[in-house]
Amino acid sequence: MAEPVSIDSQPAGKGVTSAAPRKAAVLRDANARWLVIGQLGSQICDRMALAGVLWFLTVSAGPTFVPWYIATSGLPHLALAWRAGRIINALGPLRVVVWADLLRGVLFLAAASLLEALPQHADIAVLFALALLGNFGAALFNPAILSLPVRLARREFYQPNQLTALLSSCGATGTIVGPALAALIYQAGGLETVLAITGAAYLAAGLIEQRVRLPRAEVSADRAAHAQSSIGIGPVVRRHPLVGWLLGLLLLVNLGMGPIVLFLPLYAASEFSGGIAAQAWLQSSIGAGMILGGLATAVFGLPGSRRLRVSLPVIITTACYLGFALSHSLPLSCALLLAMGAALAASNAGLIGLFQTIPDEHEVPALMAMVNLFGVASLPLSMAVIGVVLHAAPVSTVATVCAASALLLALLSPAIPGLSAGAAARPPPDHDAA
Repeated sequence: MAEPVSIDSQPAGKGVTSAAPRKAAVLRDANARWLVIGQLGSQICDRMALAGVLWFLTVSAGPTFVPWYIATSGLPHLALAWRAGRIINALGPLRVVVWADLLRGVLFLAAASLLEALPQHADIAVLFALALLGNFGAALFNPAILSLPVRLARREFYQPNQLTALLSSCGATGTIVGPALAALIYQAGGLETVLAITGAAYLAAGLIEQRVRLPRAEVSADRAAHAQSSIGIGPVVRRHPLVGWLLGLLLLVNLGMGPIVLFLPLYAASEFSGGIAAQAWLQSSIGAGMILGGLATAVFGLPGSRRLRVSLPVIITTACYLGFALSHSLPLSCALLLAMGAALAASNAGLIGLFQTIPDEHEVPALMAMVNLFGVASLPLSMAVIGVVLHAAPVSTVATVCAASALLLALLSPAIPGLSAGAAARPPPDHDAA
């Protein structure tokens, strides 16, 4: 990887208040542009590969294999949750991001070759091996990419959560474009072609990300992080109690909102009688909202106090969720999901922004590993519970209870101890000090 080079403006020194973010400054940062270019292609192809694999399993082995595949994909995230922060600190988040993408590129290309070369009865084993090995890369990549804005953000121009919001819009774009591409490419060339294109996209992302240059001041930060790489999540939460409260809020709201992935097709079929077209409208509305919300947050930032930056987007998100659960109109539901997606992007940026700036930099990767684990673990857990409950109650009732519970938690979030303390994030440490 190329050596770090200096930049004209370094992060604010210790004890210096960060300047207000400048509009669109993140879009003019070369590092941000390289990350977005690499991630846009890889995230689209990642969603494309997931859609292709799930469809292949459904038609070839039966739908009962799908939850097992998803569960297998989550195992590496669970296994590395308490170690990922130490690995990222030891290697550096940029190096982890690059090598995780390169590793997944090689794995997807190898899987495509094996599907072509091996007998058909071996396909399931190849896909499950890909899910397991590929997600070891993802379990390191996800917390690393969330830790990287802390090192790259030029605080006098923009804040880390603005770069985070810009990167999250890449994932939202993937949720819209990826499945559509999967349908086209799967029909034209089969799953092998889908996996091969995904592998090539990951390799391209890894090569592009090598053009990112850490500021020279961050060299000493990487060395300090390496020296303190044994830091785990326990000491971080004890040092920063607010972080523990925010992690709890994230987990509980995720448990309430995770089942929306299941509710969308059920509402499309039972409430709107629109079939797959209605489902596509509902899913695209959330994705489009997240793109718009992510871009708006990246350009304009999140003004106001900690309480405003965290609580207001979460309240709007869950209120729109409840409105969707109660709606019987497809156009109204799409409008509510569009607003929900935009608020969700701002909510993620607000929460993750505090996770990025409250702890010290070497503590951020361990914290982001927990954020990643909560995101991965809450979905199958909540969907398993909802799957059982749906046998006893209609989907509209279950969705309303989930949404109302999430909204209640959101309304209580302003009372989190320490959330109102200080309007600005903690300024970054002075790495230039001897």
